[in-house]
Amino acid sequence: MSRDKFLVAVFAVLLPIVGIVMFFLFPKLYLPVPVIAFYLIVAAVLTFASPLVATKFWAHYQSAKKEDEKEILAEVKGLAGDLEPGKTVSSVHGGVPFEYCFAPRKAGERDKPASFYVSVRCISDGSFRIVDETTADKLFRKLRIAYEIQTGDREFDSDFFIHTDTVEFTSNFFRSLNKRHAVQEIRRRGFTSIEHDGMVMKAIWSPFAIREDMDRAFLTEAVSQLVLLTRDLPAFAPTKFLGQATWKLTRTVVAAIPSVGVVGGALLYFWGSAKYPPLDWSDLMLASLKVSLLSFVAFSFLALFLLRGRSNSHRELMGIIPLSLFGFPLAGAALALFLNGWLDASPPSSHEVAIVKKRVSFTRGSSTSSARGRVHHYVETQSWRPDHDVEVIEVSSSQYQSLAGKVTVVTKKGRFGFEWLDQIENRE
Repeated sequence: MSRDKFLVAVFAVLLPIVGIVMFFLFPKLYLPVPVIAFYLIVAAVLTFASPLVATKFWAHYQSAKKEDEKEILAEVKGLAGDLEPGKTVSSVHGGVPFEYCFAPRKAGERDKPASFYVSVRCISDGSFRIVDETTADKLFRKLRIAYEIQTGDREFDSDFFIHTDTVEFTSNFFRSLNKRHAVQEIRRRGFTSIEHDGMVMKAIWSPFAIREDMDRAFLTEAVSQLVLLTRDLPAFAPTKFLGQATWKLTRTVVAAIPSVGVVGGALLYFWGSAKYPPLDWSDLMLASLKVSLLSFVAFSFLALFLLRGRSNSHRELMGIIPLSLFGFPLAGAALALFLNGWLDASPPSSHEVAIVKKRVSFTRGSSTSSARGRVHHYVETQSWRPDHDVEVIEVSSSQYQSLAGKVTVVTKKGRFGFEWLDQIENRE
């Protein structure tokens, strides 16, 4: 599954669930109204944007589905000689070596259409990708989150969107009328995007469809225009730190923060819940949300400040913000759970209580056998705390079998005031 399709799945399925949960939790958090409003707005925008993205993928899928792959392959073989699907072919035109490749639609990937590309060598310190401007590109440009390079050529600027992380290089590159004209000519030949990665200049045609009036000239003409794009490259020396461009390091660090929150939070949560299980899970989770949501809001503004100003800013934020939406609450809950027990210096308290009830629950898909799912064993005891009737304690299977009658429950107060279970054993 591609990254874009994964994000669509996250937006369409998980965000509405989070929105519903937050709707019931917010009244209990007593957070400032602006923080609640910001969180809900972010969730709402991402949620309502997901159908638009999903619609785009569905239309793309339908377009690819209508292609006749066998007919395309036959036409391409007649057009370019011994062209094997997926094989890169090297050739020369006007003394300039170039490569081209036809990639047919693969079985099981019908939403990925057939494509064709042609490329020439082009070494530089810059990179960019030129595509037709989309509604999302226009929206984020108007919101001043994404920065679109403006060439001053009204027709060119309205037709194309230039994605780049090397703004200075690309701005100087497209000041040339000849280069803008070359891009327009390549687009007129049917190619849908042009990419430069610092190594090659590539024209891509996707979805690739053969027309009756097409001949080999479309390939050589594209090469001629690509050669024009490789000439007279602007001088550019990117700012570097530790051998890497600073914008790459910034993006890596910003993306790593919520990623560490998700991975580290999950690991810390399972470890903390096994070692320092609180008696009141929901109260601890709600308390941690007050801090984690404030941290999420602060991080969102920081990410926006650090990543804005490039044409790819909105795409990067669309991946980082949803990840943060889950990473910060998860990391906050895990950290609160772990530190509540690890930093607790209070003396242990022993409580002699009677077991009221013992019960077993099964994970979904299981019924009576641990081989078919995880089994959870619980004992319910009389409570020693005011305003509590019983205490529900999860125990191991061996403890479940051995505990009976009256037991001794040892607890500690918790660093943040959330009492947690130290041990439980039969009363001697």
